[in-house]
Amino acid sequence: MTTTMITIDTTDLALRWLTPPVNQGQTVEVSYTGLYDGRVLERTHDRHDGEITYRVADLAEDEQQTSVGLNSIPEIEGEWQDCRVTE
Repeated sequence: MTTTMITIDTTDLALRWLTPPVNQGQTVEVSYTGLYDGRVLERTHDRHDGEITYRVADLAEDEQQTSVGLNSIPEIEGEWQDCRVTE
């Protein structure tokens, strides 16, 4: 089964990536930002080789009214899906 990579265009969005304290200062740092459609993006930055990857998921219903990623990893509904982000 082949899945199509989701592409998210962030050209017109002012994204603020937030890194929970547990993820700060790590070789592989994981940050989150909320999208305006009830989804959340996860950015993984491997500082060793410079690789950056993205995943997207739907925020859990009760998380949609709070700031994503301030002090904890956001709760999601379903599974994370790999995606491509264009700026």
